[in-house]
Amino acid sequence: MWETSADVLNMSLAIGVGAVSVVLVFLIFYLILVVRDLSYASKHIRDTAKQIHDYVQTPVKIAMEVYKGIRDVMGWVEGSGKKKKK
Repeated sequence: MWETSADVLNMSLAIGVGAVSVVLVFLIFYLILVVRDLSYASKHIRDTAKQIHDYVQTPVKIAMEVYKGIRDVMGWVEGSGKKKKK
């Protein structure tokens, strides 16, 4: 089977390439798992940020509209009070 040193060299090269290939397959597999976990985490963070945005943004918009309405009413009351004094 192994008659010359070239046969031994070829067999060791084949075993080495096979071992490196197996290691690379495992590394790629774990890289894919890590990227998938990062994708899930970023999706969860994005959803949480959207919920926080919705819970904060909506009341702030409503408060601003109420404030504008109160400011308009106060301006109208102020204006009508000055007119009555004259």
